[in-house]
Amino acid sequence: TNIRSYTDQNCAMEGAKAFRDVYTTGKSVKGFSWEITRKDGGKKHAEVSASLIRDGEGKGIGFLGIIRDVSERKYAEQRIKSSLKEKETLLKEIHHRVKNNMQIIISLLRLQSANIKDKKYAGLFKDSANRMKSVALIHETLYRSKDLASIDFNGYVKSIANPLIRTYTVTPDRIKLNTTIEDISLGVDHAIPCGLIINELISNSLKYAFPEDGIGEIEINLRSINEDEMELTVSDNGIGIPAEIDE
Repeated sequence: TNIRSYTDQNCAMEGAKAFRDVYTTGKSVKGFSWEITRKDGGKKHAEVSASLIRDGEGKGIGFLGIIRDVSERKYAEQRIKSSLKEKETLLKEIHHRVKNNMQIIISLLRLQSANIKDKKYAGLFKDSANRMKSVALIHETLYRSKDLASIDFNGYVKSIANPLIRTYTVTPDRIKLNTTIEDISLGVDHAIPCGLIINELISNSLKYAFPEDGIGEIEINLRSINEDEMELTVSDNGIGIPAEIDE
């Protein structure tokens, strides 16, 4: 049957090209996806397999082809993709709203700390605000990410560490941040605790390792040990832990 008898011109040309390639190269095609547009405008999705029929001398004399209607499967796939897109949009909006709500709490903590004269208690509010920010950054990163299942940890670490250095030091340039982080993506369940750990360790380094505006470096390393394990190291070249403290 001539495909021009039941398809529009463009669709007929697409099908003819596929069969012409089979004839020219002699190679069979399997699972060729073909959207058939009928003359009445209706559409069907088909999978086409075709091979060349040869005579006794090896000359091509025709085609052996199978055309299978896969319209229902294609429509089901489109419905699934549409549903996933809606859920992804909703999830992004949830991450955005969570981040905004946490940002409000952070702002309230900072406003409150500004009215506290005792440095000890003001510091507690500042530490709490920084912990909240490390979690809020997770939701902000996911909101902007194309992949809602994982987080680019290298960028996330820097987004935590650099603001902390500016917060705890009068002259941020005196503290150098060095990061050696493998190309690793973490899920939310792992990224949040890792972020909180990094927040605590960097905060402690900035508060205690470099007294009297000392100059120093903070280093963060993350590497994969195997498929199920990673190693996170946070260190500094400050004064170290006093001898009288039991490690």
